[in-house]
Amino acid sequence: MPNLRRFLSWVRSLFWRRAPQIDDGLIFSKGAKTPKEGDTRPLVYISVPSWDRGEHPYHSRSVMALANESNLRLICTTHALGDFLMRARNRHLFQFLNLPQKPDFFFCVGSDIDFKPEYFERIVARNLPIVAGLYAVKEANAPGTPPRWCMNTLPKEAPVSADGLMEIAAGGTDFICFRRDALETMVQHPLVLKYADDFPGGDKTKPHHHLFNFGVVNTELAHIPTGQPMGDWVNADWQKNRLLSEDYWACQIARACGIKIMLDVTGYCGHWDGRTRYPTNAPPHRDAPKANTADTAEQFTLDPATSTTTPEHGGAQ
Repeated sequence: MPNLRRFLSWVRSLFWRRAPQIDDGLIFSKGAKTPKEGDTRPLVYISVPSWDRGEHPYHSRSVMALANESNLRLICTTHALGDFLMRARNRHLFQFLNLPQKPDFFFCVGSDIDFKPEYFERIVARNLPIVAGLYAVKEANAPGTPPRWCMNTLPKEAPVSADGLMEIAAGGTDFICFRRDALETMVQHPLVLKYADDFPGGDKTKPHHHLFNFGVVNTELAHIPTGQPMGDWVNADWQKNRLLSEDYWACQIARACGIKIMLDVTGYCGHWDGRTRYPTNAPPHRDAPKANTADTAEQFTLDPATSTTTPEHGGAQ
């Protein structure tokens, strides 16, 4: 089975025209594994956990387009590392923190997400601690009806800046970028426990960090003395004792460490469920007429009452 996965990884790499290298389940774009002197292009680790080791065709198409069209140096996971999502994300985090190349950014992308290379590059170019991208939950929305985005706004919704950024409370890990220094700070939080990886083939010589984990707001997070107040987001009535999935939990760890989560509203991604792309009233990703390929979010409202995940949802879907 491991040999089959390596073979499939090699087949996938044939689409990377920039002489990729495969090592330890990773694909390195040209200049990523052994950078040339003076190459200052950002090095981005793309985390793509997939419990069934599958990827939607439009996701694969997006990653290949990124590799071929962008000026970034990329390290991409070629299969899931673990038997369920949290373990896979944390194993990717371990790999990111311990690679000798020391990647600059940890970019989480869902295996059912399509995106445009320029949107990915724009988020990286922000060079901010955490920047999330927009994608909708898997719910049909009629024309003129705004989708629910996989994110939570702040209680007093922050304004959108002139360059298309707004501060949010949490974003989903199907399209979010963490800068290295942010993650190095977050894994030191008291609630991020260290553990030994007992998964077959795992590295037991160094501790893993359980950053991407389920957690309960207010009964756990708000009572840890970090020196950074969580503010009225945690203390709001609807947040008390709220169970968060691993993506929203990681964002609250970041906020407890004084790190802001920003949302880039200059574009959005497609979220696939079989043959259906969400939001359902949006133009398709790469097959739309040129006049409609901007994929901007201007046609959708960011009103938290209609477009964000609601209290009963602890995270992205």
